[in-house]
Amino acid sequence: MDLDELKKLQSQLLGAGEEERAVEAETAELVTFQVLVFELGHEHYGLRITDVQEVVKSAKVFPVPSTPAYISGVMNLRGNIVCVVNPIIKMGLSEGEQPEETRIIIVKYNKTSVGLLVDRVIDVIDISENDIHPLPSEHISPCIEGDIRKGRESIRLLRPAEVLKRD
Repeated sequence: MDLDELKKLQSQLLGAGEEERAVEAETAELVTFQVLVFELGHEHYGLRITDVQEVVKSAKVFPVPSTPAYISGVMNLRGNIVCVVNPIIKMGLSEGEQPEETRIIIVKYNKTSVGLLVDRVIDVIDISENDIHPLPSEHISPCIEGDIRKGRESIRLLRPAEVLKRD
């Protein structure tokens, strides 16, 4: 093999490496994360899985007098008292009957655990930041980070800190 052939081979190898690095960089930009999808009313909402501690089957929730209407009460979670918030009331959504599949999603807020009462948990999905779209102007809310579209389905990604923030 002469010198010209070696240089040609070297440039081909370097070129292939650059293509691989470009593909790797492009893939790294599409960081994926998981979203817990649930139902409130008859609409689908989601929380980043990193915001979720656990999902609890509907436990006994004890009402607390003189609290805002969106606070369903408190529950005992393995010896810890957890406040349970009804996001349907908090966000002003239309309220229906509570289905049997009701769950309480436990999230961390201000270094404490808080429960979000949801109609049912549907799925955990993988998405990327590119899957989150801005809301139409008539639906903009500080509680909602954006809209995730999966096929014909629309999932509103919640900001738990905004949902739980006191008015």
